[in-house]
Amino acid sequence: SSPFYYSWPVQVALLDPATHVPVWTYVLKGVDICSWLPGDDYDTTVGRYLKAPKTNKVRASLRPEGIPEGEYIVALTILDPAGMLPSVRFANVEAFEGGYTVLGSVGVGCDAAPMEEQEWFDLRDERTLHYVIN
Repeated sequence: SSPFYYSWPVQVALLDPATHVPVWTYVLKGVDICSWLPGDDYDTTVGRYLKAPKTNKVRASLRPEGIPEGEYIVALTILDPAGMLPSVRFANVEAFEGGYTVLGSVGVGCDAAPMEEQEWFDLRDERTLHYVIN
């Protein structure tokens, strides 16, 4: 729970529902994660901030092209700007290995069914996130 001191890119991705591999990605424009701040006055006895963090909203109109019709998983990730790879985790349990935080499902050229209940990836087991220096 720490602020970002440099605005790394935020990427939205459509993941294959079976493999969780991105089939389409887009770096969101105008998103400054330096303004995404934690709350204040963390109380260890109750395990929360006494002053809640501000809600941040991101709006984007996306039109994925070049992918087959079907259902996909919508996910977000923060990219390390040096290698443009997922390198940061959001503090959510709805995540897949590889740095992707799940938002829900979407249909391309069809209606998507709601995501089924599933056992999420345990973030403590993440070993794929890394940096690349060019």
